[in-house]
Amino acid sequence: MFSADSDGFVRNFILPQPDLYGFCDNMKSAEFLRGVDPDSKGSCVQQISDLETASETILNPLFYERAYFTAASTASAKKTIQTGFVFIEQPDGRVEQQSSLSAATYNSNTCSVENYVREVLYRVFYQVAEDGGHYIIDNISADFYLVKEL
Repeated sequence: MFSADSDGFVRNFILPQPDLYGFCDNMKSAEFLRGVDPDSKGSCVQQISDLETASETILNPLFYERAYFTAASTASAKKTIQTGFVFIEQPDGRVEQQSSLSAATYNSNTCSVENYVREVLYRVFYQVAEDGGHYIIDNISADFYLVKEL
């Protein structure tokens, strides 16, 4: 499964998966109708060496929302990933639902990030093609769990 960014570059679908040591491998791609390693429970540890760059990419909720997927071989078949539920954890531990996503914000004075992604849950809606051997993706939605401050 592949996606493309806002510039049209095709890349692996945004779904980091654990490597042999439990760290996130951002180059792995989701595989349609194939489960994640049950021992890892689908989670991994993300190593961040540059917080400013990470706040613009893997920690930024809009990084995930801007991607789109191709459900067929034609360019007109491009579909965006729909935003589902958005929850944000406040500094005091309360979790609140938000109506929309906003970008993560990096503060160079305090070396901190606000509104960053902790977890993304993808829901893939599909149907069996008429030939019976293929699947057609109708829609992908993404639910976000964000954290107010890092």
